[in-house]
Amino acid sequence: VVNFSTSVLETAKRLSKWCIVIVVENRLDNIKVTENIFFLNATIQNELAKISPFYKASLLYAKQHHIVQKNLGYLWAVLHGAIMIWDFDNDNELIVNESTFSTSLNETMEVLTVPNHNSTLFNPYPFFVSNPKKLWPRGYPSQSISDSSKQIISTQTLRGLWPAQNIGLIHSLSECQVDLDSVYKSVVPGFPLRFQKISNDRNKDVKLIAPRRTFSPYNKQSALPLRP
Repeated sequence: VVNFSTSVLETAKRLSKWCIVIVVENRLDNIKVTENIFFLNATIQNELAKISPFYKASLLYAKQHHIVQKNLGYLWAVLHGAIMIWDFDNDNELIVNESTFSTSLNETMEVLTVPNHNSTLFNPYPFFVSNPKKLWPRGYPSQSISDSSKQIISTQTLRGLWPAQNIGLIHSLSECQVDLDSVYKSVVPGFPLRFQKISNDRNKDVKLIAPRRTFSPYNKQSALPLRP
């Protein structure tokens, strides 16, 4: 993550077994943080640039493009043997805890599938809210928002176990700054929005599997790619 915020601190508390790498210009010494937070500051970045031409080039490019600063964090994590890298932004409050990412390729995970879905678009948001109002994800074609054939046909799900090796990416929901179409969000009231778990057990995270051959929301800012 780039830059520190209270949301990052809360995330670090929930993920106490994870190392939270924050790319910053200078370490924030006046803020009390948890032990699993690491500040990748300019001093460390410059030292890495001396021994890695690739990191040096990345550092130069990052100074010109703010978003590229995340690449510095990726490289640091890979250099230190990270098995999984979860990317998130410092302005989002994510629904996440240890069980969300307690995944290895030798495990199975409890999931929900949507057997009766028959549209090319898949909108997961109605599965996580008590109010069934329309929530139109960013990137979806605006001309389809009033097309009933492009909406959720059924929220009926089927529970089962899936091998983790068959899942390529875990996507986390972001509360408050929900990843919806900006025009839609500007004209529809009811934001910020709070989601609810799809499991009756509050200590268990059940994944919702996007149906095959569907267009589903994706935002790299809150995604965890799993190893192939």
